Amino acid sequence: STPKPSSAASDVYKRQASLYATILACLENPALEYRAEKLQHTFSVPSSRYYGLRVRAYIKTRNMHALTRLVSSQKPPHGYVYIVRALLQAGLVDAACTFVAKGASDRSSKHRLLAYIERGPHPPSVREALQGALP
Repeated sequence: STPKPSSAASDVYKRQASLYATILACLENPALEYRAEKLQHTFSVPSSRYYGLRVRAYIKTRNMHALTRLVSSQKPPHGYVYIVRALLQAGLVDAACTFVAKGASDRSSKHRLLAYIERGPHPPSVREALQGALP
C-alpha cells in the first residue's frame, strides 16, 4: 500500500489547487483577467504556471485571438507541443495546425512537434493535417 501524504502537505496541495482553479475561473472571464494577474503576484504563482493557465483558459473559452496574442508576445515556456496538445484535446484541429506552423520556426521546437505528431494518439486524418502544416 502507498503511504498517505501528511496532512500538512495535503493542505498545501488543496490550497494550490484551489488557487489555480480560482485563477483559471478569473481568466475565463475577460472582465476578471486583471484579478487573475493580481492573484498571480499576491501568491507568487510561477510565470510558467500562469502562462499554462492562460493557455488553458483561452482554449476553453475558444478565445484564439487572445491565445495568438499571448504566444506572439512571449515564447511558450512549455513549448508549442503543450499548446498543440491542448488544442487537439479541445477538438480545434485547424488552430492546432496554425500553432504547429508557428512552433516549427525554431529547430528544437520543430523536433519536439515532429515527435509528438508521429507518436501522439491522433487519428490518421489529424496526423496528416498536422504534418501538412509543417513548413
